This record gives sequence, structure tokens and C-alpha cells, in this order.
Amino acid sequence: MLLREHATPEGLAASAAVGVFAAAQRASIQRPFGTLLVDPTTLIPIASAMLSAQGTTRIALPIPNIAGLAGGVLVLQSAVV
Repeated sequence: MLLREHATPEGLAASAAVGVFAAAQRASIQRPFGTLLVDPTTLIPIASAMLSAQGTTRIALPIPNIAGLAGGVLVLQSAVV
């Protein structure tokens, strides 16, 4: 799986860091920094990268060929820090 991150907030510093988080369930929790859309009780960090000067990055996530994963749900959210 290939994720493409595009960050466009004004004032975003070039080469900012981005983290990608996964969870088994969705959420909608208001936080001072935005809305958390992944369940924090099942949250795991799965990738991190640096954004380019254009505010983009690409992150490759290998998905193993395991039959038990078929039909499973994984919720993803990224955060620029």
C-alpha cells in the first residue's frame, strides 16, 4: 500500500515531520490540535517521514499475504508535527 501525504496548512515549515497511525476502530475525539479520527485504545504508530518543501511525502507500507487479513478494517490517520 502506498500512502501519499499532502499537508497544506499556512505556515507549515518545509521538511516538517509526519506520522501515520493505525487503529482497529474509528473515533471522533475533539482535541486542541484537531480531531482524532482513530481509536486511541487501539492506536499504533506505523510510519513516519519528512515532508518535502512542497508539503508532500510518500510512504510505502507492505501488506503481508496472509489470508486472515482479508476483509479486515484498518483506520489510518496522519499528523504533521
